[in-house]
Amino acid sequence: MKKQIKLVSTNVSIALAMLCSSAPVHAQSNKTSGTTEEEIKTRFDYIDEGTYTKKIEPSMRNVVTTKTLIRSLSLDESSYSYIAYIHNNDRLSLHLNPNVDSVTNSTVSPQNLQVYQTNGEWIQVRTWLGPMWIRNVNGAVEEIKATPYRKQLKLAERVSLHDLPFEETKRTESIAPQTVQVVEKANKGWFKIKTWVGEKWIYTTSGEIQEPPVRNDIILPKPMALKAVVNATDLNVRSAPSTNGVVLGKLTQYSNIDVKEVQSGWATIQYNNQTAYVSAAYLNLYQEPQPETNVYKEGTMLLNSQSRLNLYRTPSSDTYVGATVAPQVLTASRRVDKYWYEIQTWLGPMFVNLEESSGAEATDVITYSKGTLNLNKTTEIYDYPFASSPVIQAVAAQPVPYVAKTKGYYLIETWLGQKWIKSEESSYPIIDGGSSEVPMSSYKVTTTKGSNYYKDLNTAKINFVNSTDNDAYLTVNDAVIDMKNGFARANKVADIYNLSGSKVTYVEADTEMTVTKITDDKVYISYAGKDGFIAKVDVNLIPFAKGENRSSFKKDSRGKLIHRIYKGNSSYYDLEVGTAPDYLVTGQQYYTYNPKQIDGKDSYQYFMYMPIRMKASYTAEEIDNYIRANSPDSPLIGTGKYFVGAANKYNINVGYFLAHAIHESAWGKSKIAKEKNNLFGFKAVDSNPYDGAAAFATLEEGIYYCADYISKNYINTSDWRYNGGFVGDKAEGMNVYYASDAYWGEKIAGHMNKLDNMYGNRERKKYPLGKVSAGVTAYTMSNNNPINAKKLAIGTYALKLSEVQTSQGAFYQITSDDAVYNNQLYIKSSDFKTVSSY
Repeated sequence: MKKQIKLVSTNVSIALAMLCSSAPVHAQSNKTSGTTEEEIKTRFDYIDEGTYTKKIEPSMRNVVTTKTLIRSLSLDESSYSYIAYIHNNDRLSLHLNPNVDSVTNSTVSPQNLQVYQTNGEWIQVRTWLGPMWIRNVNGAVEEIKATPYRKQLKLAERVSLHDLPFEETKRTESIAPQTVQVVEKANKGWFKIKTWVGEKWIYTTSGEIQEPPVRNDIILPKPMALKAVVNATDLNVRSAPSTNGVVLGKLTQYSNIDVKEVQSGWATIQYNNQTAYVSAAYLNLYQEPQPETNVYKEGTMLLNSQSRLNLYRTPSSDTYVGATVAPQVLTASRRVDKYWYEIQTWLGPMFVNLEESSGAEATDVITYSKGTLNLNKTTEIYDYPFASSPVIQAVAAQPVPYVAKTKGYYLIETWLGQKWIKSEESSYPIIDGGSSEVPMSSYKVTTTKGSNYYKDLNTAKINFVNSTDNDAYLTVNDAVIDMKNGFARANKVADIYNLSGSKVTYVEADTEMTVTKITDDKVYISYAGKDGFIAKVDVNLIPFAKGENRSSFKKDSRGKLIHRIYKGNSSYYDLEVGTAPDYLVTGQQYYTYNPKQIDGKDSYQYFMYMPIRMKASYTAEEIDNYIRANSPDSPLIGTGKYFVGAANKYNINVGYFLAHAIHESAWGKSKIAKEKNNLFGFKAVDSNPYDGAAAFATLEEGIYYCADYISKNYINTSDWRYNGGFVGDKAEGMNVYYASDAYWGEKIAGHMNKLDNMYGNRERKKYPLGKVSAGVTAYTMSNNNPINAKKLAIGTYALKLSEVQTSQGAFYQITSDDAVYNNQLYIKSSDFKTVSSY
């Protein structure tokens, strides 16, 4: 159930000075222990005998009017039964109990407050001191009763959205005539409905109530936290639930504490990072809903469209689905290129192009990071972090908590809920709750036993290093800077360096890596079995102890290996790589950042490490039939003869070549493929892919050209891009330099597997796959006599094609990345290290 009271004041200097975040406003106490009268006057305005309120700039007083209403927005929507609208022009005293004798020295200014219960003329409200009672003077209460109402409402006209069932809380958004889901109903025509910006109130007297469709789901109650307010002057904290327990310290009156449980008259609490006990007889116990989830999803972006936007299946103008979205604020899960954004719609994930809307705006990625901003002047607040977003209110100069940020803006807690302010309006973030709270250090070491705060970084580092807890991690302003166990996730397209300091590859944002060591400016990592480092600013460190989402492998019920890839915004996509190793347990998740070693055993995907120079037996007709079976409208149908011809001419595997084209061109349907006959994204760069992409007169020309280019560069042992003649991963193979996508090689191999599955798996594991180390001597063979041909400059993978017995022992005929040898190279059998492949 829900109750709120609204106290309305014409005293603007009192009202605007008082902010609340997740708790109501901090009222002023008549007693200011430890603070001199002069100190008070420098920080507060004198209102009446013994009462003070925070100062506001005179310019702000001139702007606001006596109609300004200050509110405290509830964190919980299900725990209260009605909203009480209380008219009162005076500050009200707070009481511990519903009687005049329990009055405290604190008062509360006119505003909306959450109500726990009523007792005659007494009302119990939520305050910064916990539940307290106020007296309903003169009975000036207007009740707006709200009850659960699980029905549908057919709107006959456009209506405005409101934060609360009061006209003054009207938001900038409105909703067009349509059928909406109602969750609560209040008197006087107010309904709480589900909207794209969360549950909001609307007012209408013309809507048509409809019965909702039958549903089988249930609404679970929100979890509650047990809390208490200390009502003794000094309450002993003991080491055991008995007066015989050692006194560990004292809690002062009005302290607000978390309680784990109450048994036999003793409350269990956490005190100085250890379990302790206090007498429950001296506590005002109450329950409070645990905090709700974030308003915005981590890693998303907000779009402000000024006109209707077309919906597209992919980020390409030729995939229009015949539907549009109206002008509104949209949430995007990712951006592709400069103007394409992916959003969730009633049709599923779709793309929009902001170039189609004049004046459209988009934010950078929203990240959640808690702290406090010290506002040094009256600051305007906005519903959204857009330049066009109108000012809806202002807050006085004071410390305010922030919960998230995006470029140019912070999301702060206010009496209207979470709102945005411009970052240039505030000073550097500090960890400080203001004069009413004990300042807290920004240096924290967290272990399984709890968190310890330190005044300086050096002390925090020493305590972190000396911690024997393998789950310990060190944070500064809630950002992890060191950890005992965890992984790294790239926060941008980032370069990776080898241990000698040379750049060796690059990865896209959200790529995950194993962390081996952390310094002040570097994070040493292991990626696909190779060691290196990455700039610390280019990654987020994520301790395993936080239990955050991450990528994993699993074997599905068909025996396929699925790579479940996490994209950093609470979303995943499943990539079918190939056949799963037989030792994996079906359905079990395996965490590794090396696809060659899952659960500590060989898990090589054959098509990821099979040399591209190995010919495949697919015919042109088989290729066309495969394309037709998987994409009946693909422009690639009929190009089988070109793929086979180019693969034969330039000594590359036609299965790989087709898979590469399918992946890069979306089965030939991408804009670059259709308009430029470019199936491989050749010369397309991340910053301007379409304009940079090469154009060819025909698909045939483009296919032959790219086959030649790949052969001469990526699988040419003398080219700087050569890292092994196979698709590979980020440590070795084409994937090192060809794409920032760390899973590009897996995606190519996935298509190769599907092609081979259609034709009886005749190419997969056709020959044994093995590792050949750098420096191994390769030979040609003449009448069973090995002739020294070359030394391998780097390690690679090869297929064992045959075995030859010579006077010098057994030799294996292997595939060769040098086309000149046409797979007629040999190595000693001892130099071929067979790997288990699937």
